[in-house]
Amino acid sequence: MVQFLSLTSSVAALLLLSLGVNDVAAAANCVVASSSGDAAANIASAFNNCKNGGTVTFTKGVTYNLKSVVTIQGLKNVNVNLAGTINLPARSSSFKNLDHYIAFKGDNVQIYGGGTINGNGQAW
Repeated sequence: MVQFLSLTSSVAALLLLSLGVNDVAAAANCVVASSSGDAAANIASAFNNCKNGGTVTFTKGVTYNLKSVVTIQGLKNVNVNLAGTINLPARSSSFKNLDHYIAFKGDNVQIYGGGTINGNGQAW
């Protein structure tokens, strides 16, 4: 049980709680759906749903295999919770003129988490 010593502290606590609830409610959490094939469309969908504030989550224990290029643009105030694993495709001649397999472009994009991006090494 929470007890307040005065009306002032009660009002202040309620204001702080209501601000926190509004902030949490306003920020969406978009989880990237797992896929047995190419995860590119699922990654793009999650980012497009959270591109103006929110968190995109790569789930821990899930592997996302990219078989095509993903470029996400126009992001603003997006957090990326990289808890899963993103496997990039092995280098092949079909990708020889590209400078990236996956790109997140925008303002205030923060990537965190204990996940992995597996680039599959350099082709010799």
